[in-house]
Amino acid sequence: MEQAAHPVDPFRPTRAHQIHAAATSFLALFSIVGLALYGLPQFYDHMVREFGWSRTQVTSGNAISKLIVGPLPNQVLLSRWFRQGRGKAMGFAYLGIGLGGAAVPWLSYWLAAAEPRAGTGDGALLGAVLRRPPFYLLAAGSMCSIAAVGGANQHLKLFLGLDQGYSPAEAARIISLVLTFSIAGRLLMGWLADHWPKRRVMLLIYVLVAAALPLLFFAPSRPAMYLFAALFGIGLGGEYLIIPLLAAELFGVAVLGRVMGILVTADGVAEAVSPMAIGYLRDVTGSYGVGFTALIAVALLGAAAITMLPARPGGPGAPAR
Repeated sequence: MEQAAHPVDPFRPTRAHQIHAAATSFLALFSIVGLALYGLPQFYDHMVREFGWSRTQVTSGNAISKLIVGPLPNQVLLSRWFRQGRGKAMGFAYLGIGLGGAAVPWLSYWLAAAEPRAGTGDGALLGAVLRRPPFYLLAAGSMCSIAAVGGANQHLKLFLGLDQGYSPAEAARIISLVLTFSIAGRLLMGWLADHWPKRRVMLLIYVLVAAALPLLFFAPSRPAMYLFAALFGIGLGGEYLIIPLLAAELFGVAVLGRVMGILVTADGVAEAVSPMAIGYLRDVTGSYGVGFTALIAVALLGAAAITMLPARPGGPGAPAR
């Protein structure tokens, strides 16, 4: 019996492509494994000392990252791009792990040593922030708004293409407009944050997001979708930049890194879970109506939380006047 012949791979990478692939693998391993994987343990002692976390808690991130994310596909990538010299290419790529891992203890030491220390102790100052209601209002507001943005953004192409019958070109035009308006949103909201109270700017951003979402119910109308792209894009552009600005104003820069570490983690959970929840509602109801209504409610809830923030910073953990 004749053995089946191996399929012929017509792919013939150029030297420039090979250099690009090797450099990409090197940088990916340098940053994600060398710096991130080997760097995070350099801060475990700070987490235990300042947050009071257990050793199980501080090492759980490493376990979760390996169990969920798995290894990077560098071996497959380089094997595809190199027929000759695969060993040298792989060795060069994995050199990134060694260099990053060797550099990160000194980088973390320098960063920890250079961090400004509050007179009452960073841990005590962070504890004062965590005991203040404004922290939880800001966290709730940012989580709700980012959940609304993430839920709509992740489903926009599905909604336009499969549910509304937009052509690929029309859907691409609207989605591109969202991102184009987000550029204007970043510039506009950054300028406003320097001239208006940051709480007011944040409320404006969240209201824009909440006002844009109902327009999705009028998706058959092209003008309505262009208006959605404008409002949603401007809100999207200001969404992330305003959170650290308001946090710094409310709690001061001495603990801003720790405060933002908590907020960004919470916001990341909201941004990850929201699209799945909207997808589930679409699957079980056969329509995006319930999901989009939920996103509008969540966006309005986030705006309501921001309205309850104090107009002026004050109390423990606020910046000194």
